[in-house]
This record gives sequence, C-alpha cells and structure tokens, in this order.
Amino acid sequence: MKSPKIFLKKVLIGILAIFIAAITSMAIKDVVDSYNPETSLPTLTISSTYVPPIVNSGGTQLLQSSLVRANYSWKFITGVKRGQGLSVTDCALKTETFLPEAPIIIDFSIPVQAIKVSRANGMYGSDFVEIKAPDDIYYAPAQAGDYCYLIEATFSRGEISYYLSVNVSEKLA
Repeated sequence: MKSPKIFLKKVLIGILAIFIAAITSMAIKDVVDSYNPETSLPTLTISSTYVPPIVNSGGTQLLQSSLVRANYSWKFITGVKRGQGLSVTDCALKTETFLPEAPIIIDFSIPVQAIKVSRANGMYGSDFVEIKAPDDIYYAPAQAGDYCYLIEATFSRGEISYYLSVNVSEKLA
C-alpha cells in the first residue's frame, strides 16, 4: 500500500522540480538578456520580389546599412531597456535600390501586434507621412528618387523602430 503512494509522491515532486527549474532558467535568461538587450530583440527582414533580402540580424548593425534600428523599448524582468533614440540624420544610411512600385515585404522574426510605416522624400527626409496598406503589403513609390522609411512595430514585450533608405530606379544596380 505504501509503495504506490511513495511512487506518486516522488513523481509529483519530480514534476514540481522540473517546473521550478524551467521557470528559473527562463528568469535567468531574461536577466542575462537585459544586460545586452540588442541580442534579444526580434530581427527584421526587408525584401522584394526584385531584389535580394536586406537583413539586420540579432542587433548587429553595420556602420553603413540600408536598414538601421532607430530605437527600442523592451521589457525584461529587471525593467524596461531603451535604445539610443537615433534620428535619421544620426545614421549612415546606404540606399537600397528598388524598382518602381515593387512590393516591400516587412517580416519580423516574432509576431507583431501593430506596425506603422511612414515615408519621407530624400535619403535623410524629416517629414515622414504614414503609408496606409490595407492588405499589409507596402510598395515602393512609382516615381524615381530617394526615400527614407520609418518602420515602427509594437510587440507584446515592447516597441522597435527602424530607418530604411530606398532608391527607386528604373534599373536595378
């Protein structure tokens, strides 16, 4: 009679120990990530059917890139961590060439709750105007020229914004 009760007790204690270990390991990872939040932020891929993808991976930003993380606010167990809050003039943006009216596909590595895309004329434009995309597909402008995009995304753990510099040309470089 005692044997099944002892066995059941051991199984329950084992399950409880595994559960506590899992919760503890998630908490430790979150604390460690809070010391270098750039590594835990979601990545953004921008692509089109006409050009190879532009990727900004795991917080590694090149000195000159067509996609630059402008700012972030991300929640951790230890509190909220915030980015530098770069303005478009703080960034060394390299333009990426798109054909006129080419689709601009925005894909984050984790699910997005809301996304807002704005565009300004010129590579370092400051007058951003929100672009409405009822089908969640954004398109390059029809008119040739340089454009700067501001991509703002909201997630369950925070917010991130990026600058993207685009050159619309009749020919791909």
